[in-house]
Amino acid sequence: MPRGASLSYYPPRDPELTASLFISGTVFGAVISFVAACAPAPAERLARRQGAITNGQAHGGHLSVGPLRSPNPPGPSSYVCTATLVGRQTAIAAAHCMRSQRMELTIGGAVFTSYSALVHPQYRVGSPQHDLGLLLLSGAPQVTPSSISLAAPSTGLAIALIGYGETLQPGDSRDKRITSNTVARVQEATFDVVGGSGDGGNACFGDSGAPGLTSVEGQEAVAGIVAEVQGSCASTVLARVDVDADWLEASSGGDIELLRPGESTGGCALLPAAGRATHDGARGALAAALSLLTFALGAALRRRAG
Repeated sequence: MPRGASLSYYPPRDPELTASLFISGTVFGAVISFVAACAPAPAERLARRQGAITNGQAHGGHLSVGPLRSPNPPGPSSYVCTATLVGRQTAIAAAHCMRSQRMELTIGGAVFTSYSALVHPQYRVGSPQHDLGLLLLSGAPQVTPSSISLAAPSTGLAIALIGYGETLQPGDSRDKRITSNTVARVQEATFDVVGGSGDGGNACFGDSGAPGLTSVEGQEAVAGIVAEVQGSCASTVLARVDVDADWLEASSGGDIELLRPGESTGGCALLPAAGRATHDGARGALAAALSLLTFALGAALRRRAG
């Protein structure tokens, strides 16, 4: 070999191979960028501070959260609480919301009836501790469930509250509303959210069972369930789900979605339901792009071998 000759080998260019890889790579890169972009900026991941739910913001997202009613045959069902889908056929609410084994939960515009309503064995009437109940549904809503957080809440943690309770405003209908606040105090089995106006929103009467949603390493999850509203909707006690996660998982038959610290389930988990649907579509497009890339590479190599 002459002095200074390169040891690198550059095969002859194949126009078809180059074009196939370029097109597939471009599609793959575009889909990757779209999936990354679908996650909101950190400052927007939880609901922005509004007033209390009593005068907060109407909300059309979070399709996993719905109104819970109790059948009253032969009359119409009556509103009881707010509940959240946390598994394929499992919803969570407060234990004191479980008025019968057959409850009606509206999720994604459809009504699902429970065949069993379970109450935490340590719950005592009148106490917010362990005020957790599970609904085992007879059908599977076509809605992405919310996750249950296994991370312990801490003082100052941002919390979003979503419920169907009273607004205390004349003429307001019982619609889904959202507000946000921070954790004021943490106890062994509960945590408190304080403040009902100004910078801090809160739950109100009728919001029992509503989820307190937080961010766990960039992913949205249920940290607590509204168990008790105190005063003029200025203080709320939520039952912690992390301390009772074993019971929740066992009682649901492993159906619930658990989010452990250190786990990641995707960049768009904090989006409202509409955004989550977009993210699901992006993941499908990513899979298609990978298939296209593999197919194009294989076809080009086969042509070269022939």
